Amino acid sequence: MTTQLRPITTCQQCGQENAEGYILCVKCGHASPLANVQSTAAQDVTFTIKFSVEGEELPLTLVPSQRAMMGRQAPFMLQVPDVDLTALSAAEHGISRVHAVIDCTRTGLQITDLDSRNGTFVNGEKLHPFNAHVLRHSDTVRLGSLSLNVNIKVDRRAPVEPVPAPAPRTLPPEIQPKVTRLLTLAAQVNGNLMSPVPVQMPASNSPKLNTAN
Repeated sequence: MTTQLRPITTCQQCGQENAEGYILCVKCGHASPLANVQSTAAQDVTFTIKFSVEGEELPLTLVPSQRAMMGRQAPFMLQVPDVDLTALSAAEHGISRVHAVIDCTRTGLQITDLDSRNGTFVNGEKLHPFNAHVLRHSDTVRLGSLSLNVNIKVDRRAPVEPVPAPAPRTLPPEIQPKVTRLLTLAAQVNGNLMSPVPVQMPASNSPKLNTAN
């Protein structure tokens, strides 16, 4: 009797039914057991985050090992934040120029406060600076006094097939001797062209200097 394995769809943390092959639970954000099977498979996952705030949505797409910075612009900054909150009166909300970062790992998303002046909060809990905190679907993130609702979608990317190396090209046996002779002749001609040509200097009419003391 053959036993067929059923796909894992039920979250082991909260019991939510998810789509087959899910990575993060859509309800609680808990990682699927499949998330730790192999890191190479996790590289084919894309996390799409939407921060909803004051009727606007700020989209962000990350893949494992990528990082996104949250903050606001300043005149002397060369780099624009990946999640730019400048247009949302960020300075008035107490958001620092470099406020927090989001890291995408093979098991999910993490948010870290970068010792900002007014702090980073997740669901009302203040984060300790430089300590990563798991970011889940439907979380509420507050930077300073600005609250953002988090919507996370996980998509599997189709694996990229490796491009096969081109097969080596060989010459037909009947023309190989002719090609060899041509290459030999070209090498000889090139060698002659590169050889230095002796140059005879004209005799000098200047009087010889007497070097005797």
